[in-house]
Amino acid sequence: MKSTKFYLTVLFISFTIHCIQAQSTPCAYEEKMKKQGLVEVQKVLPEVFVQLKYATPDNFMKKDVYGCLTHAYLQKEVVQMLGKAQQYLNQHYPGLHFLIYDATRPLAKQWELWNSLDLPVKQRSNYVADPAIHSIHNYGSAIDL
Repeated sequence: MKSTKFYLTVLFISFTIHCIQAQSTPCAYEEKMKKQGLVEVQKVLPEVFVQLKYATPDNFMKKDVYGCLTHAYLQKEVVQMLGKAQQYLNQHYPGLHFLIYDATRPLAKQWELWNSLDLPVKQRSNYVADPAIHSIHNYGSAIDL
């Protein structure tokens, strides 16, 4: 009984430490986007909501594809245009906000989406941009609202 309690305590402490470390570890994808000059949307436009669908199982793939990538990053110019559009909403439709479902998508994640499709290669581009050709999502120039 005492040894079971001891092992459960050790397991709980290990799990807690792992969770704390996971929260403090920066996301490599997000760090790379910052280094490339992409802008985190909500730091500039806090009134724009973000719910990256590929960072949850609530998408057509039915799985979390993005992992640690949970913030929306875009080119500076795209953020500026989105800001103008949000200002228009604020003036003409107070209380409405944009909700970003997808923004910059790392090419590795584009390949993962592509390879996860259980379809003939010729049909895959009906659902996901061909990563060999790239997508404007890969460059931070597209958003899904």
